[in-house]
Amino acid sequence: MLDYREMLTPFELAVLAIGLGCDAFAVAVVAGTQGVTARRLFRLSWHTGLFQFLMPIAGYGLGAGLAHMVGHITKLAGGALLALIAAHMFIEGIRYSKEAAMHRTLDITRGWLLVGVSVATSIDALMVGLWLGIIEGELLFQSAVIGLTAGLMAITGMLLGRMLSRYVGRVAYFLGSAALLALTVRLFF
Repeated sequence: MLDYREMLTPFELAVLAIGLGCDAFAVAVVAGTQGVTARRLFRLSWHTGLFQFLMPIAGYGLGAGLAHMVGHITKLAGGALLALIAAHMFIEGIRYSKEAAMHRTLDITRGWLLVGVSVATSIDALMVGLWLGIIEGELLFQSAVIGLTAGLMAITGMLLGRMLSRYVGRVAYFLGSAALLALTVRLFF
């Protein structure tokens, strides 16, 4: 009998963690175009990392049938949330002016919007948790690597987003909107 635990090497875990963190990175780039403060940087990186850590644990504990139903509903809600944020970003891009950019109203690093974005970007991690349960993988260590990687990718994304907004202004909104729409499509399919 094949021992699946031997199949997940450190390199494979790193690839898995980076793949799962790409959603958080894309959202963080968008958040970074809206300005970066230490508080915003911490909130987004902490929450995306925390949810990427917790979702595999939740997936591990769920039964396959229940996880399929919950995953489907959460994917729809997460996709709808990202689509709304993408539409708002697109409209902000149309209305862009340097003065207006200083007074943005949508802050995805606060409140329920932050929780929604964190859940939406960590749905794949829930399914990875189910997979880890099937192969009896080392849950806590692997979840910690996934969460830490997502948090670091969120920091990197926000800093990149800040740089993009300085140099490309209005275009950064359109790029952020396109990135969120791509994530939305990925959640639905």
